[in-house]
Amino acid sequence: MRVLFSGRVQGVDFRYSTCHIAESFKLTGYVSNRPDGNVDVVAEGQKQELVDFLNAIRESRLARYIVRERLQWAPPTGKYKKFGVSH
Repeated sequence: MRVLFSGRVQGVDFRYSTCHIAESFKLTGYVSNRPDGNVDVVAEGQKQELVDFLNAIRESRLARYIVRERLQWAPPTGKYKKFGVSH
């Protein structure tokens, strides 16, 4: 799953809060800031875990910063060992 979050999503601890939320789920991947001011979340795991993770982000304090999200589903690559912040 790849989600591009737009809004005031940089400079508000979005990446670290997303990592904290991810700890509750069995998934791997990363969250990173993009030069255009958006935040990218790439996560791999069971589909229900991914849906629950995305809903947890939507229901967290981060929701107030999100104006738009673009969601894409793709087959997992298996290249991530854990979930973390990518710089």
